[in-house]
Order: sequence, then C-alpha cells, then structure tokens
Amino acid sequence: MLIRTLTPVWKTLIVSVTVLGGILVLGGVVLAFRGGAANTSVTMFGSQFSSTRVGIGMAFIGAVMIAVVLRRLLSSVDKIAGGEGPAQAQ
Repeated sequence: MLIRTLTPVWKTLIVSVTVLGGILVLGGVVLAFRGGAANTSVTMFGSQFSSTRVGIGMAFIGAVMIAVVLRRLLSSVDKIAGGEGPAQAQ
C-alpha cells in the first residue's frame, strides 16, 4: 500500500532529477567544446574531480547527481518493499 501511495512522488523525483542532471551534462559538454576554461575542483559524496574546463566539471556534477539520487531512491524502494536486492546484500 505504501509503495502505491509513494509512486507518484518517486516518478516525479526520477523525472525531475534525470531532466536536471541531463541539462547539466549536456550544458557541460557544450561548454567543454566551446572552451570555458577555469580551474575547477569538486568533491561530492566522496567523489573528487579536478579539471581546467568548467564544462567538464559541470557534466561531472550532473552525472553524480543522477547516479546518487537514483541509487538512493531505488534503495529506499527496495527497503520499503522488503526485497532481497542490493540494499540488503551489502
């Protein structure tokens, strides 16, 4: 019952994170090819990244955002469902 109640919230979260992360990745690729140059250093959720291009840093932030949010969301769904998925295998 709880899963059916939360499904619209999860769908909205998945779509919005994927769209916003995709915009960051796409914008980062465009900036990387157009030449936005500056020293960039980012540390997010234990992942560290350094570059001389702003676009590459922007794409990294988008990719990490998508990966972290979707992984945590799927772990939450698995935990609520009581499944034997990756969240319990660790």
